[in-house]
Amino acid sequence: RQQSPYHNVYAPTLLGANFSSAAPTADVFKADAPKCKGVQTKKKYKPVALKVKPVAGTVPEDFHVERDIKGDPLADMPPLNPNPPPFLPTGHFTEERKSQFLKEHDTGFLHADELKILVDLVAKQNQAFA
Repeated sequence: RQQSPYHNVYAPTLLGANFSSAAPTADVFKADAPKCKGVQTKKKYKPVALKVKPVAGTVPEDFHVERDIKGDPLADMPPLNPNPPPFLPTGHFTEERKSQFLKEHDTGFLHADELKILVDLVAKQNQAFA
């Protein structure tokens, strides 16, 4: 395999490391580079030999997520009306909050009719939004 003429030209001199050793240590990152005013240098990337390698294993039973969904969570959700009635303020969702809501969500992604349906849905789900 032919190496480029620039292969490892700077790494051993800047880091003061010998990459030919079999087991590099964390001392590789301790660079004693000259400090110039106004010049900041970062450490070289971590050598592959120091990479943290994941170990295959099993997760204990105590840490498993138990999903216990009883029934259909969308069963009590009111159906969407394709022709929503005019807006009536309900509890938390007032006219002021509706105008703020439309100002933030009217980005051109939804059509005007879809925005009306969305406002109707939020008004019906008034207690779901704080």
